[in-house]
Amino acid sequence: MPSVTALLVENDPKVAWAISRVIEARGFPSPVVFATGGETIDWIGRNRPDLCFIDRDLPDVKWADFIVRIRQRQPNVPIHLISGAGTEADAIAAFRAGVTDYIPKAAGLYESIIRALQRASEKKAESVTPGAVVSVPEGIPPQLLNPTYQNRLRVIGRQIDLYGYRMVAVFEVEGGFLMRAFRSNGRQAEALEFPDRDFAQLVIQAFVVRGEGERPASNSQLLPSGYEDFFRAIGAALDDHKADAVSVSEFSSIIVVSGNVQVENSTQTTVGNLQWVLQAEDVTQILDEGYRRRKSSGKAQSGSVLDRIFGRQEPIQASSTGRPVQRQRQPSTQT
Repeated sequence: MPSVTALLVENDPKVAWAISRVIEARGFPSPVVFATGGETIDWIGRNRPDLCFIDRDLPDVKWADFIVRIRQRQPNVPIHLISGAGTEADAIAAFRAGVTDYIPKAAGLYESIIRALQRASEKKAESVTPGAVVSVPEGIPPQLLNPTYQNRLRVIGRQIDLYGYRMVAVFEVEGGFLMRAFRSNGRQAEALEFPDRDFAQLVIQAFVVRGEGERPASNSQLLPSGYEDFFRAIGAALDDHKADAVSVSEFSSIIVVSGNVQVENSTQTTVGNLQWVLQAEDVTQILDEGYRRRKSSGKAQSGSVLDRIFGRQEPIQASSTGRPVQRQRQPSTQT
């Protein structure tokens, strides 16, 4: 297995020493250790670790802001948050803030750290191993294998439906997607990966086993027909907007879709922020629009619900700060 560079941020020197010795005893290189957030940010701006172990209770930074600052410099590094507060609410807050895993300071602390190092080492080995050539069976429409958001999110949604997840959060990272979600009867979030290299195989699997039984009932009150239908519809909207770096986060009463979008004006093209906050009625209308699109030419009609919700009636302008500013649609004169 390749060696991995681990970053450990822990202000208790005894805990930092103990974790470092356990890591070395299992054959991994000694981690890079810092005691404060400030010196960590300086280092991580110049270096790229394979994973991070961060103490939740650092003296000089708030942990949620600290996670954001790390993500700004290293968007794809796995972050494992170590905390003495082991409640379910704390874990949920950590996952929503963007951490990869939440490790309580309990009896299993060291084993959890070693498992994270082993996964990082295995992932690093896979990244340098040539991928196998996927054989595509006859009959699969080639457009399904295009790596669009509609196609990629659809197969992720299908996996969510098949395995009964709920309260899903999906984030695009370099080389694929990360997902955090709860099992239907689970009390702790699970982290899953959907690498782009597995996309073709997921499409083939969905095509080959189509019609073999029915998908289980949806575990989401917002998505009565399941995640696959919604992810396909929202993916089409993201493709239309030429979005990138997207995320889809499900909460109890809303779904938030975020990302970047190209903003064009008369002199230049900039990157603006995209954020759609969808309530139950918006989700229903998006699904209806998706059904209509598939029955027609696939192009949304002017004045459709996607136009209304996502502001496609008028082009998006860039403000002086580079953020998108949506023009207001003039009231229709039609009755």
